[in-house]
Amino acid sequence: MLISAYNEFITRFAKPDAVRGLLCNPLFRLEQSLEVYFSSQQLGSKQAANKAFRKDRTIVRLGYKYPYQALQDLEQDVLRLALLPYLQNIIPNIGAFCSLSEEKKREILAVLDREQYEKDYLANMDA
Repeated sequence: MLISAYNEFITRFAKPDAVRGLLCNPLFRLEQSLEVYFSSQQLGSKQAANKAFRKDRTIVRLGYKYPYQALQDLEQDVLRLALLPYLQNIIPNIGAFCSLSEEKKREILAVLDREQYEKDYLANMDA
């Protein structure tokens, strides 16, 4: 809640050209990894995901999330952190991920953690 309040304060009172430097964005490392993913897509989803993400290391300090959890919760985190207005200009790769079809998002999640993906999605499909 504090990050969201801070970001809303910054956007309200800071000059537009200063917002980027002042914004609190705990998703910064995820933004960088998604940039690598999208620029490596010609390799195929599996190779691009493996190039972009280290599955054994947290990527979001807020909640210490690993890539699978970070991507699964991404849209909620963007809303909670009041980052939605910045999807195009400041965090375009996060915006691009949020714009992907559910099928494409699930494809990436399956590459990142097959076991957890099967628990989360395949089990729910049988119900």
